[in-house]
Amino acid sequence: MSIKQLFNDGWEFAKQRLTTELETINGNDITWSFVDIPHDWLIYNTKDLYETGEGWYKKKFNHKTIEGQVFIEMYG
Repeated sequence: MSIKQLFNDGWEFAKQRLTTELETINGNDITWSFVDIPHDWLIYNTKDLYETGEGWYKKKFNHKTIEGQVFIEMYG
């Protein structure tokens, strides 16, 4: 049985280096902002549209325990 579900709601974003430790990302020292997906964080500073940087996205979700395999496919 295959179930497809949109996964666009409930995402958060924080501008952080990709080398940031996972413990830091999961801690309370980072300010997260709720965003709509698709999201382009460069649009917040229209005076520097070619800024380089790195960012993290996270989403919390629940799923039913089912027999077999669960796949999450991400595009873009």
